Formats: sequence, C-alpha cells, structure tokens
Amino acid sequence: MLRLLSKNKKVIVVVSLIILVLISIRIFQRDTLQNDEEILDDEIDYTNIKINSNSDFKIYDIPGNGTVIDPYIINDEKLKYDIKHIKISNTSVHIVIKNCTFSNNYEAIRIIEVKSGSIEITGNIFNGNSMGISLHTHVRVLITNNHFINNSNAGVGSFHASNMQLIENWFYNSGLHIMTLPFFIDTTIVRDNYVNDKKLGFFVNMSNLSFIETQEFGQLIFIGCENININYLNIQNTVAGIYCLYSTDISIRYNFISFCDTGIRIWVCENISITDNRLIDNSCGLICNQADGIILNNEINNSVYGLAVSHSSFLVIANNKLRNHYLSGMWFSYSSNNLIRDNIVELSYICGVKVISDSNGNIFHHNIFYKNGIQAEDHCSNNTWYDKIALFGNYWSDYDETGIYYIPGEAGAVDLYPQLIYD
Repeated sequence: MLRLLSKNKKVIVVVSLIILVLISIRIFQRDTLQNDEEILDDEIDYTNIKINSNSDFKIYDIPGNGTVIDPYIINDEKLKYDIKHIKISNTSVHIVIKNCTFSNNYEAIRIIEVKSGSIEITGNIFNGNSMGISLHTHVRVLITNNHFINNSNAGVGSFHASNMQLIENWFYNSGLHIMTLPFFIDTTIVRDNYVNDKKLGFFVNMSNLSFIETQEFGQLIFIGCENININYLNIQNTVAGIYCLYSTDISIRYNFISFCDTGIRIWVCENISITDNRLIDNSCGLICNQADGIILNNEINNSVYGLAVSHSSFLVIANNKLRNHYLSGMWFSYSSNNLIRDNIVELSYICGVKVISDSNGNIFHHNIFYKNGIQAEDHCSNNTWYDKIALFGNYWSDYDETGIYYIPGEAGAVDLYPQLIYD
C-alpha cells in the first residue's frame, strides 16, 4: 500500500512538473510574442506613412473607414506624430489629407497606381521640398487651398495622371509641372491658382492667344493650343516660366525669365519661334523636345544646361549667346538634321557643346567656342563641323593654328577649316 502511494506521488510530481514546464513555455511564448509585437510596433516609422493597401490605414491608426461619408483622414492635428512623407498606392477607398506641414522631403506626397476611390489634399503647407505632390494615378485627386513654398522642382508634379483638380492653391518660388497625354487633359481642371501672387495661366485647346507686356501671370502653361504670341513678359521663381505642350505656331519673343527650374520648356510642338529672349540664372535655360522651328538671338546664361535639345529635327539654332553653364552650353540627344551656326558658347565648366545618342546629320559652323572646359564632344556620326560651301569652320579659343581641329568623342569628328578666336 505504501509502495502504491509512493508510486502515485511520483506520478503526480512528474505530471505537475510537466504542467509547470508547459505553462512556463506558454508564458515564455506569450511574452516573446508580446515583445516581438512591441519591436514590430517600434519599427514602424509613423512620420513616414506608406499605404500600400486598404488595410494599412489600421497600422497608422488613421481615423475613418474609407467611405465617401467617413473617409480616412490624415490630419496631423489629430495624430500623435508629425508627418514627414506620405506614399499611397493600390488603395480603393476615399482619403483626405489635410492641415499637415511637409518640409525638406524629396517628394512630400507621392500617389501612384491607386485603383479607385478619391483623394483630397487640402489646407496643407509644403515648404522646402524637392516636390510637394507627385501624382501618377487616374483616380480623382482634388488639390485645394494648399501653400507650396520653395519646392525646388515643383509644388505639384502631374505625370501622365488624369482627373486632377488643382483649385485655389498658392505657389511661392514653386509652381506646376505637368507631363500628360492629350487624351488625359480633358479630365484635368486647373483654375484660380497663384504663382508668386500672380495668376497661374493654364490654357487648353485654345487658339489665337496673345500676351504682350502683361505682368498678370507668374507661370504660363499651354496644352494643345495654336497661334500663341508671348512678348515682353518678366517671369521669375517658378518651375517652367513658359511651358508649351502639343501646341503649334508659337512665338516667344523679348521675354526675361530667371531663377526658374526651366526658363522655357517646349514639348512636342511644331513651328516654334523663340527669339530675343533673356534666360538668366535658371537651372536649365531652354528645353526643346520633339520640336521644329527657329531659336534665334537669345541670351542664355548661368545654368546647368543652357540649351537642351532632344528628339528634334530641322531646328535652326543661330546667333544665340550661351555663357557660363556648368554641364553643357548646348546638349543634343536623339536629334538630327539641325543647323547650329553663328552662336557664341563660352565659359562652360564641363563642355561647350555635347552631341550624344543617335544625333546625326547636324551641321555646326561659324560658332565661337571660347574657353569651355571641353570645347565640344561628338559621340555620334555624320555630323559636320564646318560649312561645306563656304569652306569655313568654327572659331576655337584653343586652336593651335596648325591643320585641322580634332573634336573629342567617339565620332572622331574634325573641323577641317578651324579658326582661332583671340582673347
């Protein structure tokens, strides 16, 4: 009997020990899970909100349920942390972003490939970002009553987006950059915005437009327009002072544009005439993409690129003065059969004229290349650096007056009739 009781006690002790071990393991697993959850929670960067699905709103404890009546509201007056950056993608709900301040970001708000729903961005301040709002989506995005201050590339950048509504915003040392396709533009509404306390001029599918000696506009954008005349305007401190897309018969003359990301931007336009303008202290003076016409008698100084030409043919670029550019005074890519003559390109830090990427059949003659880091580079084929009829080349400040002038680059190009330009 005693042996049986003793044996039973041993069994009870062993079972008790097993139970205690199991409980300890369970407690350890629970504590470990809680610790892991705390670690994961600590790893969440609440200042940089990244929404990649509808369920991600719960991670950041954002109020609302995503309906029209009760949208998700990102409002730093209601949240316990300061928001630096917001990225939204792959959602199908209604979202409001309001009363936030965004500073010193590359892109403060980036919206990309949203499936459905809508987004309202209202009452925010964007200060010192590279870009305030970057749109890459086709859902309705209402941007209203925001202030964009010192955003170096753009206050708002719309990249092949549709259904954007930009209404009653204020841009200071900033502005609108829009890259769109013609069939998206009918869904875009831009009205009652101001750039440096002047109107943001936004014109779509209009004809016979004339702007002469007016100080009404802080930025001008034309999309699908024809017969445009812009003369004697003074535009400063915006994205692109004058921006033309998918337009024809454009005359831009005697304007002064400075301290912009781009002075004049031409994108897929026909029959342009850009003459007698002063483009000073812009990041890029003049950009031409898929354009033809004339660029004549302009002064373009103190930029990263003076004149950047891409995918363009049959341009006549003559009698321009390009001075003190960092990367290149003139830059050509995928551009052929252009005539470049009688220009002065001087004091470019890296290169005076650079020809790359299938830019063939261009003719350069009677140009003055003066004290550029590299006077010119040609990496393409069949470009001619002299006048075949007049047997006259270009002026080079570093020509040693012996024989032909060899132009650096893969093309192995030469000026057969070089001239020395003296100090």
